[in-house]
Amino acid sequence: MSDFPPPPPPNIPPPPTGAAPGGYVQPSRPFQRIGGLARPLVAVMGAMAVAQTFSAISGVRAVRNARRFLDGTISEQTYNDAVARVGIGGLVMPLTIAAAVLTMMWMFRIGANLRAMGRQGLSWAPAWGIWGWFTPPCISVVPWLVLQEQWKASDPDIAPGDPTWKRRAVSPLVHAWWVLYGIVPLVSTVAGVGSIVDNLRTAIDNGLDQSATTQAAAQQLVDGRNLNLVSGLAQTAAAIVFLLLVRQQTARHMRCTGEA
Repeated sequence: MSDFPPPPPPNIPPPPTGAAPGGYVQPSRPFQRIGGLARPLVAVMGAMAVAQTFSAISGVRAVRNARRFLDGTISEQTYNDAVARVGIGGLVMPLTIAAAVLTMMWMFRIGANLRAMGRQGLSWAPAWGIWGWFTPPCISVVPWLVLQEQWKASDPDIAPGDPTWKRRAVSPLVHAWWVLYGIVPLVSTVAGVGSIVDNLRTAIDNGLDQSATTQAAAQQLVDGRNLNLVSGLAQTAAAIVFLLLVRQQTARHMRCTGEA
């Protein structure tokens, strides 16, 4: 008698190898990885939050110097030197450019993955993750709508053919980011137009003399100090909120595609 066990009966299915995520299917083309983009994007947004904070502090100092110049406490040259001094807040622009490029790539890949997965009923093509940032009005309406759809469609617990993903709730971070990044700066700009026009008219009435122009700019800083501070703090908060959104959406989408 053989010591080996008898062979298994035919037509017995193999044991399961582990359950795949609920939203995962064999894609029509390979999924694009987003984890490698999300990490530098999160780092850039963190750096931007710090730079925005220092920029807001620099704005408070600029208002103080503008008041001293208008009162005659400091000379025009001293005031101009103080305004020209660039600190860490000067990093906001290059960080913004880096964040924009990484965000567009990140959103494009998520959109492409959702298409490859076969998610039904998508309204926004992957390219809108790029071109949406260049479409008017300039309050990021299209990116806001794309981010909403991508959040819902990345639900790993809904199969690709299930249309109920459209009824899923959107993360509050998406709406909070839009208010802080799009609405608050727009309101601040509109509210400050009157002061800008008045000070420009004063400079023109004085023949656009250099000193008159400098005084008008200093007066504009003083008049708009509260709006500028609110807008600066809103930009700091927007960077933090978007950082959190990127982290949560990346984890959610990676579960959906099975990215390790």
